[in-house]
Amino acid sequence: GHELLLPARASITELASKGVTVEWIAATLSATPAAAVFIVIEACTNSLDGPSDLTGDFNWVPERTVVVFPSQERETEDIAESNRLSFFSNSIAGILEQTCLDQRQAFELLRPILGARNQKPIIVNRLTQPFSFWCPDELHDRSPQTKVNPVDHLTYRLIQGGDSPSGCAPSDTGCPPEEPKWANRPVSDLWIGQTEVTVEAYRRVMSKLPESAPAYNPHWLLPRLPVTMISLKEAVAYCQAIGGRLASELEWEAAARRGFGSSVMIHPWVLKDRETAHDYANYGSEASTGFAEGRDRWRSAPAPVAWFPPIPETLLFDMAGNAAEWVWPPYAPNPADLDILRGGSWRSSISDLRLSARLPIRDDSRDDSIGFRCVMPSSTNP
Repeated sequence: GHELLLPARASITELASKGVTVEWIAATLSATPAAAVFIVIEACTNSLDGPSDLTGDFNWVPERTVVVFPSQERETEDIAESNRLSFFSNSIAGILEQTCLDQRQAFELLRPILGARNQKPIIVNRLTQPFSFWCPDELHDRSPQTKVNPVDHLTYRLIQGGDSPSGCAPSDTGCPPEEPKWANRPVSDLWIGQTEVTVEAYRRVMSKLPESAPAYNPHWLLPRLPVTMISLKEAVAYCQAIGGRLASELEWEAAARRGFGSSVMIHPWVLKDRETAHDYANYGSEASTGFAEGRDRWRSAPAPVAWFPPIPETLLFDMAGNAAEWVWPPYAPNPADLDILRGGSWRSSISDLRLSARLPIRDDSRDDSIGFRCVMPSSTNP
């Protein structure tokens, strides 16, 4: 009389040794000190009412627990063979990992995503208070170095001006000849976006998003991913609409380096024992494809903003990897006299994440790995 969960491809003779009840899983997990427990069930059913035992009164679901399972016919996906999450489970994971999105907001967004494939989730929510899987404390810092812009609702950080080192660091052997030489260059005080501009912010300010949405964010449904598919002209228009402008190339590099004091950095992180660069940035490989390792689980998409640790002191997120960022104007010429992207993206190799690395590109380029962030003069109150 109980709904049993089995490993993929388990036979009927293995029920006694490998089958466990959903109730047992829920009770066991709820006994942990976790703030919340999420159980996602890949139920094999075509019933409109879902698995019979799960659609009762749900009294067996403990507090602090959410159970999600499908109730309508789903596309057949061989999870055991592919060794990957199904579309159903991957959609849930993608929604829940959106930065600072609580579970109620997440599940509202989940329905249209699954609906596109005739999948309808049943959600049993016994959480007693809003819960976010990931919402870093640094996004809630309210020191004098932090302001929230009233137009796009994003957070901006104050970067002190002065002479700032920039260009190919003396210890960096990976610099191509066209990169500017290491030198101190002056910058003024400025406010810079703590994160890349998000899908949610771009929609709020510009009313509509680019016509072509990237494959990893169909219909632009995931709000806390960086907005991409943006030309230089469109990035400039957004920044002007919120009372700011794009960061110059020099300002961008100064902000990226400022959190490390007098240390001469090649990349914007300091690795600890057993850490890899993928614990600090979402980036790819020399073949311009995604790569998953450490904290970086995204092979073919940017992560939600602020998923990786920020730069110390300045608390800026994603200055390396995730989405390559438009800057203007360049502070040095490049061989083709093109515009410049900085920071590298989820497609980039680690050499493109160097703090002096420059990617020359046409100003009308659009790509699912290109985004931006804005700056405002220090006299501006964001």
